[in-house]
Amino acid sequence: MNRNEDDKLIKTKIYRSIEYYRIRKEQIKPGKHKAIQKATDLIYIKNETTAFNGFLSYLLIGLILFLIFYPYQQGNNSDDAFSIYVFTALLFGMSFYYLISFIRAPFKELILNRVSGIITFPLLNGRRKTQSKPFDTLNVYEVSSNILDTSYEIKNIFFKNEKNSFCWKMTAYHHYEYWSFMVWYMDKNRPLPPGTAFDPYREKDFERRKAEGFPKPLYKSNIPTPEATPEQQKERLIIGGW
Repeated sequence: MNRNEDDKLIKTKIYRSIEYYRIRKEQIKPGKHKAIQKATDLIYIKNETTAFNGFLSYLLIGLILFLIFYPYQQGNNSDDAFSIYVFTALLFGMSFYYLISFIRAPFKELILNRVSGIITFPLLNGRRKTQSKPFDTLNVYEVSSNILDTSYEIKNIFFKNEKNSFCWKMTAYHHYEYWSFMVWYMDKNRPLPPGTAFDPYREKDFERRKAEGFPKPLYKSNIPTPEATPEQQKERLIIGGW
């Protein structure tokens, strides 16, 4: 898939306040499928694979349709019955594809390195390979698509490579909020995002930024991002001027 004129360029900035993506310490579950593996002042790692969910979804839909339309097929030797079998077979085929993808790459980790500014993300289509890039060089687009040519539209955020082809899909609800979390976390000049997972590291992160003179934020924000305490905010204002 390549870019089309309807794709909307997403800037590297904090668009939304972070409510749904306040990372709690209870969410840190190393080794668990689709869970956050690590969240510190230096690095954030999440297993982003959805292949097993795709396997279960297509398998379940295929079974349901087969059970619904099998009685119809028994009494109708028609092209309609044949089409039902073909469609069901396609669903089972997609289920098998996602199963193979999961077996090949059960862990597809998104890695945000806050200090170096490097993001590492898994590639699409069940590949085991990853790609690492400076966060501020990403090509990020909101892509709209219709389900089965209906009026129901869904929107997702994709990263694209130098050839403008899709290379990573954001698997998240409230995708603008998730993108805002990523930008906030990767802006090493801002305090850590809200969430109890980051509480043990706030003082260390504050002292690092203080030693650097509280440089101005790397990326723009639609919302204020104050320090954890009024005292720290006052220090930032006096030293950094913001």
